[in-house]
Amino acid sequence: MMLQTSDDVAKNILNVAGDDTKGNGTIAKPFLTLNKAWAHCKTLGIGQEITIYIDGEVKGFFLNTGEANNAHIKFKGLSGACIKNTTASKPAIHAGFNTGNDNNITLTIEDLIIDGSGISTFPQNGGGIYFDSNKTLTLNNVTIQNCNATGYGGGVYLMNGSLSMNTVEIKKCTASNSGGGIYFDSNKTLTLNNVTIQNCNETGYGGGVYLMNGSLSMNTVEIKKCTASNSGGGIYFKSDKQCILNSCTINECNTKIGGPGGGIYLEGTALTTATIKNSTIKDCKRHNAFYCPDGGGIYMRDKITVTINDTTISGCEGENGGGIYIYNGATLKADNLRIESCKVRSEGGGIKVSGDSLAAGGTVTLTNSNILNCEAGSIGATGSACNGGGVYIGMKSSFTMNGGSISNNKVTRDDSSGGNGGGVYVKEGTVVEKGGSFTMENGSISGNNAIKDGGGIYFASKETLTLANVEIKECVAKTDGGGIFFNEGKGTATNLTVTKCKADKKGGGILIRNSSGTDNFFILEGNSSITENELTAGTVSDRSGTGVYVGNLNSTPFKIKGNVQIGTFGSSRTLTDANDVYLSDTETIYIDKNENLTKNPVAQITPKMYGNSVQVLSDDGGEDIKTNYTKFTVTPNSTTSPPTKYTIGEDGKLQTIP
Repeated sequence: MMLQTSDDVAKNILNVAGDDTKGNGTIAKPFLTLNKAWAHCKTLGIGQEITIYIDGEVKGFFLNTGEANNAHIKFKGLSGACIKNTTASKPAIHAGFNTGNDNNITLTIEDLIIDGSGISTFPQNGGGIYFDSNKTLTLNNVTIQNCNATGYGGGVYLMNGSLSMNTVEIKKCTASNSGGGIYFDSNKTLTLNNVTIQNCNETGYGGGVYLMNGSLSMNTVEIKKCTASNSGGGIYFKSDKQCILNSCTINECNTKIGGPGGGIYLEGTALTTATIKNSTIKDCKRHNAFYCPDGGGIYMRDKITVTINDTTISGCEGENGGGIYIYNGATLKADNLRIESCKVRSEGGGIKVSGDSLAAGGTVTLTNSNILNCEAGSIGATGSACNGGGVYIGMKSSFTMNGGSISNNKVTRDDSSGGNGGGVYVKEGTVVEKGGSFTMENGSISGNNAIKDGGGIYFASKETLTLANVEIKECVAKTDGGGIFFNEGKGTATNLTVTKCKADKKGGGILIRNSSGTDNFFILEGNSSITENELTAGTVSDRSGTGVYVGNLNSTPFKIKGNVQIGTFGSSRTLTDANDVYLSDTETIYIDKNENLTKNPVAQITPKMYGNSVQVLSDDGGEDIKTNYTKFTVTPNSTTSPPTKYTIGEDGKLQTIP
């Protein structure tokens, strides 16, 4: 074993298989153990930077703070050097006890293998390395393997100081509590560069990495096949400081008993931020049919704002939020995020954002992002409500999407009144709690499928649905609302296209109704078009509103404004694609004040009730019906023989055509 101080390079000790009794630290007579070499180091003055070179395999190292306070120690391995733990109930390297502000060891380990396989009785904390100091532990080109702890930190346990790892591999390490690979509890920084952590697990939190109170910086890190019994299969982060992941991969991590965050768990204890960029989170799947984590890929909660750029989350599974779950005041901002092929047992195959009666909701803003091929209800045990194949927006929560797409997602099971919202599901609130809101601009919702209602969007909240420059295409509902199922709320659709969507009975393109409330509305405006949608019920009389179904509005107006057209019309104002507007009971189309609709025809109306006194157009009592009544056609009453033809008078009521 060779020792070198910073100001006396001539004092060298080399261990190649020496003898602590007869060795004197020279090349000819090396020491055998690290502790003997350290005893010699103390004679040189521990205030200096000391490097101990290791050749071959040596036993572990135990150092008490009291004998090494303010020491600067470096262990540097020569070819194939290994520190092997052969001491029962001790870490391979133990540096420091918690002695308060006097604990100031600085330790660097380079070019070494630390192997814990030589013992059967494991230490309580820090199976490979135990470091309790106010200073820094640095690992360069180090492998830590086969290390175990009955408490915390199977690979590395750190308290109070900083930890920097560069080109490090941690594998096959376990902890009976938290931090299978790394346990870090300090208000300082954990820095990982070019690090691999694999096959690590624990029975608490953080299968790969557990961090409490400090900052986390990860660059080019892979965490693979790590497991936590509770939360954070790959990473558990709970702090009021910053978290940064750059060019990282979280692969095949999970939680055993359904704790949140199969891949990553992020919690802000005070206002803080996390950034994930150029990264991949994949195949973080459920442990079994009954234990599925909330947030299969990422779970975020409380006072944290998470920014994700240029990142893919794929093949992840959970109870709710297969890709991401946002809860209790957390905020997600993402640009070029791709969530693909994620699955849940219950709600939000791609993303779930929600609060509840006791917790705040979350906020999501996505830009140029895509949620593709995700599923709700396709995994796990039956019996739960399954809604939102792509996105689930719950109580007190908002979701805004600028650009991008929600495509080819589906809800496959309708247990417990579920089965709704193949692309997007927006939940209702309560008497005292707000529901969710959804805004999409310059995007598309296509190819989504719901086993019940709302193939593209299911909206049941009293809050706002805003769609601008959006295309909803080729979505399918096995019951009603192929493109959109709008149950209540405040809906505004500008330059909306709904085309080639399908439902069984009602609303091939859009179903609009209001289950409660009087201040709700749905406005269709701008260059909006509803065309080529279908109803598929085997009995023709069961089909209502191939284009739009309007029913049970409870004084909620369905307004048409601007350059809107519902249906495709040929010569002689003939509807050619059957995309009509069906008005249930006494419902009408509302013409706004001073509105001059530009299309002619705007739509073909099919009323549930026919007769010369039936009102089908309404306004605020002005001249708006008179300006626009000729721009609508009426479906003949097929219950008479021959079918009775109708037109609309300037009062907005039906009139028979002689």
